Amino acid sequence: MKREKKNEISLNRILRGALKEFSEKGYDGASINIICSSENLSKGILYHYFSTKEELYLACVSQCFSELTEYLKENIKIENDEKSNKSDIRKQLENYFMVRFGFFQQYPFYQRIFTDSIIRYPRHLEEEISKIISEFDKLNISLLNTIITPLKLRKDITKEEVIETFKEYQDYVNIHFKMNGSKEEVMHHEKKCVRALYTLLYGVVAREED
Repeated sequence: MKREKKNEISLNRILRGALKEFSEKGYDGASINIICSSENLSKGILYHYFSTKEELYLACVSQCFSELTEYLKENIKIENDEKSNKSDIRKQLENYFMVRFGFFQQYPFYQRIFTDSIIRYPRHLEEEISKIISEFDKLNISLLNTIITPLKLRKDITKEEVIETFKEYQDYVNIHFKMNGSKEEVMHHEKKCVRALYTLLYGVVAREED
């Protein structure tokens, strides 16, 4: 077997074991020893590819957000229509979160890595994680911009402020919500995100047209 192929196999085994360990126990609880034993690897092989636990964790975070971002790009269609009404916008919001829900159902081991990276990340890795998730953030901002562009905002509110406020809303939802992997719980989380954004856009007070 060629060296390149052997290196690829070893790397995949390390990442497979690391993804499982980090998804079950988070960064602090994860053990390099268990990662190695779960894939029958020596520490020497692991440290040949990743010099520290931090480096290995960041590789898992990178893989999670890279695959999630590509999945969203391939499966989400957001249309910018000046005639869009509330019903259309809500459907587009629901579509986004349903696609995201589909990703986590297909790849459940990414769920905790995703939420931990957004909310409960290791503080000493904040800068590195922010760089990793920057493309995911850009995609979200782009999609949200497309959704709210047809809306007539109040004169004292900008689109940038709407986006920033929604990020704070979503952080609140994530902080008070722990995904344990069940289909019902993940679905409930995504629905809460839809409701948070919809409430942000239209408020809670009923008007005559409602």
